[in-house]
This record gives sequence, C-alpha cells and structure tokens, in this order.
Amino acid sequence: MTDKELPESFGAEISDTPNSEIPPEPEMQARARIVPTTLPVDWNAYASGQNYCAQAALVTVMAAFNATNGRTLEQSFVDIMNGYPPDLVWGHAGTHPDQLVRAARAQDLNCYFKSVSNWYLGGFDNPAMNNQFWEPHRDHVFDLITKGYPAICLVDAGMMTDGGSNPFTLHYVVAHSYSNGTIGICNDVINRRYSNSRMDFSSFARAWECRILPTGAPKFFAAFVYP
Repeated sequence: MTDKELPESFGAEISDTPNSEIPPEPEMQARARIVPTTLPVDWNAYASGQNYCAQAALVTVMAAFNATNGRTLEQSFVDIMNGYPPDLVWGHAGTHPDQLVRAARAQDLNCYFKSVSNWYLGGFDNPAMNNQFWEPHRDHVFDLITKGYPAICLVDAGMMTDGGSNPFTLHYVVAHSYSNGTIGICNDVINRRYSNSRMDFSSFARAWECRILPTGAPKFFAAFVYP
C-alpha cells in the first residue's frame, strides 16, 4: 500500500489520504472476529523504555482480526517496534498518529483515520462553536464501532479510569463497543497496568479531547485498522 508524506509536526492537521477508505459494511468485510481484549503480555521486555502504547494498540486490533500473518503476538509487536517505533522525543513521548498509520499499512492492513482539527477554545464548554465539528465526528466514529470495527483512540490518560496515576499523559486505547451510554475499552491503564475497562461516554469524550494538545492539533483522533 502506498502512503503520501504526512505532516511531521504533532500540531499539524492529519488529513485523509487517498487510500484512507471508509471500512465497508460488515456483510462485505469480516468484522473483528473476537471482541478485542487487553493482551496478557509484558511488552516492557521488548520496548527498551520506550512509550509503546500505539504499537500495543495496533497488535490488540490485529489479534481481534486474526491478522498477524502467522506470527505470535510478541513477534508482531517486535516487528512493529523495529520498523515503526515510537518517534516522539526519542520514543519516550510516544508515537505520532502518522507513525501509527504507517505501521498499520506496513502490515498490509487498511487504515482509515479521522480527527477534528477545528476545535476552538473552551472545548465542550463552547458548544456554539464546537458542536458542529464534534457531533458529526462522534456519530461517524461510533457508527463504525457498533458495526464491529474497533477504534484506536488517542486519549489523555489523566482523564481515563485511573487518571491519578498518569496525569497529563497521552495514551492510545482501543474502543470496541458502545451500549447504554458506556464504552468498552482495552489497554486502559489501571494501577499502572494495561487493563480492560468500561467508561461512561461523557467521561471518555473528555479524555478523547486531549486537553493537553494545543489548538489545531488532531483532537479526537481515531484509527480503524482492518484486513
């Protein structure tokens, strides 16, 4: 799969590329074969101190689609870390969304991604300006999730389930289901360990907003990876 040059600045808008296609309807393309779950693997053994949450999220989705091409989960993770490692501040600050997209496509997977770049001061407390961008994005992303496509979402870990242990830290989680106002998540950080969780949607939305990113950065980033 080809990939045009994407902006390197973390604050730059991430625009959909020509090969970023909306996932087909479930009857046309197999949905995730199992419900994604946090993988019981100590990735620290392979990460050399790097912030590897994007790579772990990608392997989580690959496992749900049985799309590791015969590799073990550990080997898939090692291959991704070798080819597309965390690239912000020598890996200690994590992975730019562009790098996550490249990593997914390098596994011969499709990757459709969306974010909101028009997000004005005040965030959710400024609905007159921001709801016009937020509501269509929210509805589109959650429509795909309910159709069986897990979303790799960039969130503020400080506002997730156990936010006190990771204040003002960007983190990739996998959102895989939505029902009764709650969202199912894997790779949430609870007691400093990756865990499965459920959050009420309003709380998740605040985390997904990534308040620590500057104005113009890709808010509400979601990537859908599928075979």
